[in-house]
Amino acid sequence: MIPTIIDISKKGITILDPRWHRTNDTVKKFVMMLPLRDAAGENVGEIVIAYKNPADSGKTEKDFFLAAARLRDGLMKKISTYAALFEPAR
Repeated sequence: MIPTIIDISKKGITILDPRWHRTNDTVKKFVMMLPLRDAAGENVGEIVIAYKNPADSGKTEKDFFLAAARLRDGLMKKISTYAALFEPAR
C-alpha cells in the first residue's frame, strides 16, 4: 500500500524519499514529506520539502531529515490552530 496524504497528516507518518524522480526533471532530489503541526503539536496537514542532492553533497538521510524537521518546527510556532490557517492574511 502506498502511503497517502492521510497517512502523513492524520497518522503523523514521515516519508523520506531519496530516489525522487520525475521524467522532465533531471536534478537529483531528496524529498521529505512530514506532518505539519500547529503550536499545540496537533497535525493540521502535510508539508513537502525537496532538497537538491548532488552526488558529491556528502549529506545523509539524517541531515535532510533534521533540516526538514527544523523548518517544519519553525512553521509550527506560527500556526496557532488549524482554523488559523484559513483566516485572512494580516
